[in-house]
Amino acid sequence: MTNSTFSVRKLNPFNYLFGRLFLGFWGSVVILIWLVLFVNDQLSQIEGVKPADGYQVSQLDFASKELSDKGLPELIERLNEFQQKSRGRFYILKEETSKTIVFPKRLHPEISGRRLTHLAIADKKLQVRLDRFILTGPVQITSPSASYQLFIAYRVKQRNEFYKLLWHMPESLKLLLAAFITIIPCWLVARNLSIPISKLRNSSHALASGNLSHRIDKIALRHDEIGDLARDFNHMAEKLETQFDLHKRLLGDVSHELRTPLTRLELALALAIKNPADCEKQLNRIESEIHKLDEMISNVLRLARLESEDLDLDAESQDLPLLISRILKSAELEAEQKQIKLNACLSEHCEIFADAMLLNTAFENIIRNAIKYSPEKSVISIDLSQDKDAVEVRVTDNGPGVAESEIDKIFTPFYRVAKARDRHTGGTGLGLAIAQKAINRHQGSISAKNIKPSGLEVCIRLPKVTR
Repeated sequence: MTNSTFSVRKLNPFNYLFGRLFLGFWGSVVILIWLVLFVNDQLSQIEGVKPADGYQVSQLDFASKELSDKGLPELIERLNEFQQKSRGRFYILKEETSKTIVFPKRLHPEISGRRLTHLAIADKKLQVRLDRFILTGPVQITSPSASYQLFIAYRVKQRNEFYKLLWHMPESLKLLLAAFITIIPCWLVARNLSIPISKLRNSSHALASGNLSHRIDKIALRHDEIGDLARDFNHMAEKLETQFDLHKRLLGDVSHELRTPLTRLELALALAIKNPADCEKQLNRIESEIHKLDEMISNVLRLARLESEDLDLDAESQDLPLLISRILKSAELEAEQKQIKLNACLSEHCEIFADAMLLNTAFENIIRNAIKYSPEKSVISIDLSQDKDAVEVRVTDNGPGVAESEIDKIFTPFYRVAKARDRHTGGTGLGLAIAQKAINRHQGSISAKNIKPSGLEVCIRLPKVTR
């Protein structure tokens, strides 16, 4: 049902600006031409002669059958009956060999004997257009005493007077009338085009003035090129607002996070200057803080790169169990220092189409984060499973977990829960944010939940084909 509706909308020319403009102007021209031809047909051969139309011929033939072979008194009686039953129709009976009018006793002043004579000498049924009548005939009526000719006069309807007035008006007035007829459809077409463009222009000014939350509502519902433009404008505004908010948040977070290590550097430098004997210890501290700053700046740049949707993935087929195994082997040294066992269940063969560097960054941050917050002599489980469409990796630790009110915030850049700070882990709060961005760029998802009695489980789900 949805596909058929979409197809109908796609074929409808009124859903496109080009179609509206073309059909609007073309329709105006066609209507004008039709009006000219119609009026010309109505007024053609005014006071001239042309073949009788089919309806009038049938009326004459009917009357001829009814009146033939009747005497003159009966002819006049029947014509009176016809006349009484008719509205706007007048019967005229004339002797064939003379100009004598048998019926009615007196002709309408506009129907002259000269007009009847012109029709009488024709060898076929004709009609002549008068000011207020259409005179049609003749048809021959035979009677025992003589031969007659029958004519029918139709009264012209009042609108024909209007057509006649149009026909005889000056050329300048005709041009003015044509302009008046076409002004309404052309005005509607122009209005349909100009108003939404003006609104788009106003919206552009609002966006340029700094109102990044401004959106176009009604115009975006249109199913034409202007509607597409409005939807593209809204998409652009959303992108700008997102990037601007990201920029402000990043500046705020970076300035906040850089303040602490810089303060420590200043303090260590002051202590080194004040106490030269303790200089080596302070230099080591300064070196440590510099490494932390370098790591933080690298992570900030990596996060900014991932948040840019213009980043192209260097995707190719990856053996996911092999990729995770290499990360675990690299993390064994950190785990051994806390006597943590990495229990991996990666027996299933699984290949996905992905960027190896981004996935490596994501899984490495998640696993190292689990090692960082797990107690000594604990176990971290890494389980891989898959279904028809996706592969799922679960990393479970035995750490303190995260408060339920904060569990949705741990993927926010620079966010760190209180327990993590109390541990003085030295983290910047960017690891899980980077992991989330990397997974999202592969059209995957990442989530976290607490497990009982203690611990945190991070679940990563990736589609098998992420081209």
